[in-house]
Amino acid sequence: MRSLVGTSIITISLLAPGRICYAQKANFSGSWQLDQQRTELGNIPASAASNSIKVDQRKDSIFIERIGTTHVLEGLPMNGMAAQVRFYGGTKMAAVEFVTGGLSMEESASYILDSAAIPGVVYPLTSKEVWTLSDSDRTLQIVRTVSTVSNGNYSIKAVYTKQD
Repeated sequence: MRSLVGTSIITISLLAPGRICYAQKANFSGSWQLDQQRTELGNIPASAASNSIKVDQRKDSIFIERIGTTHVLEGLPMNGMAAQVRFYGGTKMAAVEFVTGGLSMEESASYILDSAAIPGVVYPLTSKEVWTLSDSDRTLQIVRTVSTVSNGNYSIKAVYTKQD
């Protein structure tokens, strides 16, 4: 009897860490609609936040469709490696990875607006977005911090409600 109790304790202690260490990562998939009442843009134009976002998150990649005054589709690996995205008049190098133990997602990006957007001007810009789910995964909050050479730094908080 004594050896059976000892074996049970060892088995339980070997299994327990696996359950604690491997938490499920947030899943941002779905259609999201901007909640203008809860969004905080400060002095930034309303076009800074997409009206809606569609997300298809897979095991090792994420596809983000941002719909507003522009329409941008991004396909990015979820491993922190940068990928190039073309958008309205510019190029974006973006990297996405999970942070805070998989509960949030972070996208770091560097933008260059080319002469098609602003003739004769190259406009560098960097941003960091932190995506977090709440309300049983029905609310998406995206906090974007932007740094520009000409306008300095600013942050916005966009809040979205899941539609499906």
